[in-house]
Amino acid sequence: MNWAEVVRHDAKLGAARSDIEAMLRPLPIGVVPADADLSVAAGMLRPITLHLG
Repeated sequence: MNWAEVVRHDAKLGAARSDIEAMLRPLPIGVVPADADLSVAAGMLRPITLHLG
């Protein structure tokens, strides 16, 4: 999952940055640096998971 996409979704709905950060901060999610290989691998999951919505 792309952290920016999660933030973008709530920002699009009108949430303030501080509210988004407060909501996401307690979640047990690790953020890992994405290089080109990891980005391609993540993108290649889309066709496989498309039917799941």
